[in-house]
Amino acid sequence: MRHRNGLVRSVGEPNRRARGVAGLLFGALVILLVVGLEAWIGHTQLDERLVRRALYYQQFVPNLHMADLASPLHYRLRPGAMWQTNGVDGPSWAATIGPLGQRGPLHPVQRPHGRRRILMVGGSTLFGFEVSDNETFAQGLELALNDPAAVP
Repeated sequence: MRHRNGLVRSVGEPNRRARGVAGLLFGALVILLVVGLEAWIGHTQLDERLVRRALYYQQFVPNLHMADLASPLHYRLRPGAMWQTNGVDGPSWAATIGPLGQRGPLHPVQRPHGRRRILMVGGSTLFGFEVSDNETFAQGLELALNDPAAVP
């Protein structure tokens, strides 16, 4: 079969323009589906519910943590959260998360004269799961560095 410009084209072969349009339509459909799925997941909070279930065995406490798919663990501490147990299923403990997502109280920006500061970053053992704010390793270290006489 001859084409307008005189080139021979087989009967079942689509032209480049038709293939390009089909590719663009397919790409637009995929993008639309992904955006729609993401909006639906965000609206139904399905991501947070799935993360809660997945992290159940990692001692994930929903009131203290929030889903964060950008983080390597897919969760982070919820700023301003408080948690207290009554001791029925284990030891009684209380935890507070500061406004910046740190465990315990927020320290002043200006370091008081004669005080030392150390930034501690770590996992659940440093967080002090199942111990109160005043029983964490970080709190004990802070007490030892700033007032050695106060350490038992």
